[in-house]
Parts: sequence; structure tokens; C-alpha cells
Amino acid sequence: MVNFGGHLRVIGEEQQKSGDADDDNLYLVPYNVMKEHIYVEPSLFPNAWQQALDMACQDVQRVLTSLWGTVFTVIPPAEVRGCLLGNALELYVQQQQALSTAVEGASVSQEDNNIDTETAHPVSHQDCHKVLNRLSRLHARQITNSEALRKLVKKYDKRYSEAPLSGKFLPALYASSMFTSQSMMENCIETLRAMLEDKDDQDGEDDDRRWKPLQRYDSETAHDLVIESRSDELEWLRRLVTSIPTNLLERLVAHRGFHHVQDRNDKRPLENSLAAYEIAWTSGLYLCECDVVLTRDEKLVLAHDEDFQRLALESGHANTTRRVSDLTFRELLAMPLKSGVRPPLLIDVLRSAHAISEHAQLIIEIKPGSPSTAYALARLLQRHPDLAAAVAMIMSFDSVIMHRLHAELYAGVATTIVDNTIYSSHSNLATTTTIPRMSSRVSLNGQLTTSHRRLISMDHFGTLGMSSSSPPLHDHHHRHSNSWNLSSSPPPTLHGGHHQNHHHHPIMMTTSTSGLGLDLSQGELDAAGLEFGRAGSRGNLQRLEPENEMTKKQDSWIPKLMLLTVANPPKKPCEMRVSVTDLSPVDSWLQTNQGSLDGVYLQFEPSMTTPEGAAALRELSQRHLVGIWGYSGKDPDDYNTFHCLVEQGNVTFVNTDLPTHFRKEILKRSGTV
Repeated sequence: MVNFGGHLRVIGEEQQKSGDADDDNLYLVPYNVMKEHIYVEPSLFPNAWQQALDMACQDVQRVLTSLWGTVFTVIPPAEVRGCLLGNALELYVQQQQALSTAVEGASVSQEDNNIDTETAHPVSHQDCHKVLNRLSRLHARQITNSEALRKLVKKYDKRYSEAPLSGKFLPALYASSMFTSQSMMENCIETLRAMLEDKDDQDGEDDDRRWKPLQRYDSETAHDLVIESRSDELEWLRRLVTSIPTNLLERLVAHRGFHHVQDRNDKRPLENSLAAYEIAWTSGLYLCECDVVLTRDEKLVLAHDEDFQRLALESGHANTTRRVSDLTFRELLAMPLKSGVRPPLLIDVLRSAHAISEHAQLIIEIKPGSPSTAYALARLLQRHPDLAAAVAMIMSFDSVIMHRLHAELYAGVATTIVDNTIYSSHSNLATTTTIPRMSSRVSLNGQLTTSHRRLISMDHFGTLGMSSSSPPLHDHHHRHSNSWNLSSSPPPTLHGGHHQNHHHHPIMMTTSTSGLGLDLSQGELDAAGLEFGRAGSRGNLQRLEPENEMTKKQDSWIPKLMLLTVANPPKKPCEMRVSVTDLSPVDSWLQTNQGSLDGVYLQFEPSMTTPEGAAALRELSQRHLVGIWGYSGKDPDDYNTFHCLVEQGNVTFVNTDLPTHFRKEILKRSGTV
């Protein structure tokens, strides 16, 4: 079960907050209003549904006409006639890159005249990303609208089964320009990304060494005091790490890295900075938490707040009050933080973790109402499975995003397996059985191609159930040398598992249980040596032979997936509220017909440290992973609380800001606590 209505309310709120002058003001289906019609005024629902479909289709027509007008305006007239979409995009990027080269050459020739061409140089590359950004937003919005309309019809038919509307409305939905254009938009997005990929990768490798320290000191004495203070903090952290047993240290999560909660950088690094994570990992910590945001030009950067007003070096800089998601990475580079460095890219942090230790891992939080961030994160992990091993877990307060990410990641596993030769375990079959790719389509340039790339849907669950006969499968290979011990007497299934069929486009699913988008029966799949079922850890496509190394390699990079919850009244519509006194709703939140998340990250409550609260946590931990988060400065953040939650409640993850009083017997070199 997911809070789809709350998810859409958050998307609407985020759109209203955006101050982006170039925003297309995309239409969003009034899901909650139409849902109320079903239960209160059902006679209004059919007309409201048809009107919403018409509005969404008009939105697609309006924005696509504007986008293609932008592209074709740049293409030379001699190339316009009969130009295919793929060729048009290629010519557009080529023209913009040629403009960049011309402007760069002009800037060199004008240096002696002190002519400022700074604003002219980057505009061409930004234009390309602007088209990509607009197209991606439109694509995501139409997926959301399509699924909203489908869900509404489903709800109506469930309540009024004597007069169903699916037979009339769903054909209209699937034949609409809003739905049919999604495949075209996805092709265009992939084409643009491929052409801009090399440039983007170079941007992603910017080194912090280009930044010089921006803070000056009044005297050598003051400078020495700052250095000594930093040294004391580092020594304190190392002593703390060595004082905690390994089985407990593996569950301690450094919230936003090893940072100062008051945003001071004279003692500790700033939150969500590269140094905050590298110091934590090199000092011996296993887990660090971070927040990620997708920039306007599709870079995943670390940031907790909506903007950098709190952390920027120049508080009066024009970009400090702009939302991070509305800024390009180039604009972030021009806005250093208080420590003198830029916000790091997620891939840079993962590279550091990968280089430091196999135990150094990151926990990533995705902000509610940002499905594009989830898609970008899935793409990054699929492209860099070696770096993905440095991600221990991903979480969000938005259940829709988490279940969508679950489907997206396991779709990547399934399609990878589909694209490889699968070895049969049955002697009466040929040595190998090759399963064809998921779909065939005509490319943008007019050539027939095959591709396993599927349409990304709003909702990958609720349309196809699992077979109850699927046997449980063994656990996957874990990156840690010491895997988590979830209980003193482990139950048969330690983690919340996932079911089959994760990788369909849900609206294009059939009743086949193949899980591969193929017209095969379960018996035919069994004969090929494949089985779908509930896994001990994450659930995946698994060979019947336990020692099959291919399947292990396919899914070993997928991190744990957990749902963040609140104990206080929700601040956002999509947030799920639950108390340790009644954890019964958790199971339904984590489970859908298409699989299950691995666990839940609960907000701290004082009663969790009581015998009753600890017992409730331990009981929950027999079925799911459990994490605990709290507010800085409000909730207890000390070793005794941490020890109680882990030892008595069997909690797997506990957030901490590592205050100096975390363990009072650990003293600094200066002798102060």
C-alpha cells in the first residue's frame, strides 16, 4: 500500500515553490479531488475524468510543440526538410557545440580588449541541458498523470462494480497522445543523454583542489588554534571508534557525515561535504548518511536544504536563495560553501568510499516528491555497479518513490539477465537457453533495433500478483565481511523480501507470471531454469542452482530499500505516521503485489528505550530491517541510547550527529569532554 494521493500533493507543492521562470507550468491531474467525487458525488466523476485526460493531452501538445520549435530553430535550413527526430536532436547538439567553440575562439581573440564573454561561453551547453530538463519533466509528469487516471478508474470500478468504466476509459487513456508519446519522449531523453554524456562525465570529475581556502586568519596563533582544534576532533573520533565493538559500530550511522551541527567548519567539516565522509570512513566508521538532490542539468549533488542560504560562503549571492534543483552544476561551482569548497557530486563521494574500504558505505535519502532524483540514482547505480556496492541503503519519506525505485532497480537486474545467456539446470534441454530481449522498436533514425529499455511507469505494483507456490530463496552475497545479525535467533527470513515481476511497465503487463514481459508460461520458465520468489534479503531473479554465480553478480549491487516514517504529525502529505506503541501498519506500507521494501526507518520516541518499546522493535526486526532517526539537539544522542536500541531493540541503523558528549568517557587531548 502506498500513499499515492499524498505523493501527488507533495509534487504539487514542490511545483508551487519553484521560482523557475522557465517552468512549463505542467498540468497535474487533481487526483484527490476526483477521488472524493468517487465517494461523495460519483455522477461528477466521468466528466471530471474525461476533462483531466483532455487537459493532460493538451499539455503534452503545448510543451512538445514548444520544445521541437526550439530544436528546429537552431538546425540549418538545408537540414530541416524531412528531418527525423533523432537526427534533429543530433543536429541541435552539434550546432550548440559549434556555437560554444566559436564563442570560445572569440573570447581568446578579445582578451587583450578586456571584453567579457563569460556569460556567452556557457550558454550553448546550458541550452542543450535545458531541452533535456524540460523533456524529462514532461515525461515524468505524463507518467504521473497516466497512472493517476488509471488508479482513479480502478477505484471507481471497485466501488461501483455494477457499472464499471474501465472498458470505456482505459482504451481512451492508452490511445491518448499523453500515453503514446511517453515512449517517444523516453527515446529522445536517452538520445540527448548519450550525446551529452561525455561532457557531463568530465564535469563530474572536477577536483576540489581548484578551490583555494577562502578564510583568512588574523595571526599565526589563531591559525594554530584552529589546526589544533581540528586535530583534537579527529583524535576524539578515532578514540570513539576504537572504543565501540565492531558488531555495534556497524550499526552506527554518521548523520550527514562527521560534521558540526552548528555549521562551523573551524573544528569539523561542513555537513554533506566530501571531507565529512572521508574523515568518517578513514577513521573507522562504517556508515554515513547523506541527502541528494538532482540539479537542473541532471547532476546528483549532496544537499539537505532546499537551497544553500544556510551554508553558502557569500550569503548575499543571488543563487543562495534559489532551489538547488533549479540550479545547474556550473552555477553551484560559482557558489562555494563556508569551507571554501563546492557541494560534492554523489559519484565523487561513492568513489571515495570505494577507494577507502569495502566497509565504507553510504545511506542515501531521497526527498519526497522528487521521482526524477530516484530515476537518476537508479541510472547511476546501474551504470556503476562497482560504486553501487558502496551504497548500503536508500530511503525516503515518500512510499511511492521507494516502491518505484524498487521496481526500477530490479528491472535493471531482470533485463541484464535477459540480455545474457541463461544456463539450464535440466539435462533434457539444450546446454543454453537464450531469452530474447523485452521489446523491439523503431529507432529515432528510422532503423529497426531491439532494446530491453522499458517504459518507466509511475507505479510498478498492484497490477500483477505473485505465485504463492514460489519457494524462498537463499540470501545474496553481501559486501560486508561481517553481515548484519538481525536477531540472536534468526527467523527463516531475516529481511523483508521482494516478489517477482518487478520490471514490467505495469500498464502493459499480462497475466503471465514470467516476469520478463514474454509470453511464456510458468512451466516454460521453470524448464529454462528460472524461478521467481521471495528472497531472504532483497528478493531477485535467482537460478535454481544455489551456486550460480551469474545471478549473484546481477543483483549484488542493489542496496537495501527502506521507508522513512514520522511519529509526530506529518509535515508533508506523503509522510507515514506510526508509533512504537502500534507498529501494525508497517507491513502493509512496505508490501505491494510487486514486492516489498527491506524495512522501515522510524522516528525516535522516548518509549523505545523502555522494555515494552524495545520488545516492539525487536518483534518488528524479525520481519524487516529497522532504523531510528531523531532531531538534532532535541532527541537523545548518546552511546547509552544507541546501545539500548541496538542490544534491546535489535535495531540495524541508528543515526547520530556524533556530539562530543556521545560517550563522555572519551576525552579530547585538551582534557575537556
